[in-house]
Amino acid sequence: MSAVVIHLPKVAVDAVILRHETLAKDMKKLVVAAAAIAAQAAPGQFIQLKIKEGEPLLRRPISIAAVDAAAGTVDLIYRVVGKGTKDLANLPVGAVVNCLGPLGHGFDLACQSPLLVGGGMGIAPLIFLAESFAGKASILMGGRNQDEMFWPALYEGSVQNIHITTDDGSVGS
Repeated sequence: MSAVVIHLPKVAVDAVILRHETLAKDMKKLVVAAAAIAAQAAPGQFIQLKIKEGEPLLRRPISIAAVDAAAGTVDLIYRVVGKGTKDLANLPVGAVVNCLGPLGHGFDLACQSPLLVGGGMGIAPLIFLAESFAGKASILMGGRNQDEMFWPALYEGSVQNIHITTDDGSVGS
């Protein structure tokens, strides 16, 4: 059975930052009002984000972590690693960013009892995927150490089971 793929036009929208919070050291969650993107987004897609004022010139690709189509919001989780993400991290609630998307093909949703597997920043887009399976998925997530394992709280209520492992053995097995 093959899925029907509908190619909708990508949109570039000026999105207002509704929430901007710290999840862990150098890890941020950004919630933006982007109804046109929220209406089209599928799990596994991403956006290209550009700060409206000043540098950097290039857009930053960020995975879509969650969508609330009814509210018209898109959640993005990112790590502060360079000038572009440092500038993004300094933006306050109410600031405007330009978002291009949704981009990419997304994940295949044709499974019954999926086991989602991700590590580090690869865990972020799996939140949206887990929500699309309506509690039928389990997740195996990995990270460097206990400090990087803030992720389970973001999955509670969306998955059946959460399995954790860390490189240093501080959490999980």
